[in-house]
Amino acid sequence: MDLTSIDMCLELMISKDEETGEYFLYHGIEHKGSVEAFRIYKSEYDNLPIDEKENWLWINSIKAGDAICKFKNSSIGTLINDLHNGIEMSDACK
Repeated sequence: MDLTSIDMCLELMISKDEETGEYFLYHGIEHKGSVEAFRIYKSEYDNLPIDEKENWLWINSIKAGDAICKFKNSSIGTLINDLHNGIEMSDACK
């Protein structure tokens, strides 16, 4: 996962269909807080020197809790991973 994919997902969460007024991601807005939190952790991790990353993961896994530690296995985490892996947005959102 990269920050670009996370930002793309956040944009989808707040975007609404002009005709219906509904959000593009069904129930996506409910996950906005966890995606924003994950983005903060990801950004911090990406900026660490390589020799500090392993310890940072252990320390922050306790602070972050299950919602962040199991993020990749959630529906929204899967969407971000699919976007990162180049799956078209229309296919990833199905």
